[in-house]
Amino acid sequence: MDKLSTTTKGSAATAKAVAKKTSTNEKTVRRAEKFNNAYEKVKEIDSDVAGKIAAGKIKDAIMVLYLK
Repeated sequence: MDKLSTTTKGSAATAKAVAKKTSTNEKTVRRAEKFNNAYEKVKEIDSDVAGKIAAGKIKDAIMVLYLK
């Protein structure tokens, strides 16, 4: 067990560790995880659309995927 996760467990410990290493906060890490999960679902359905999202060609895709 790494020393960053001694006080918390599971995804909370992971989010905390990532936040510390990237100089962000835990909420930012959790939002990024939600976005990534939604992006992966889109990618399974239509890889062309996923590519456009990744390239920033679909306006407000980030906000729409956060809400899912």
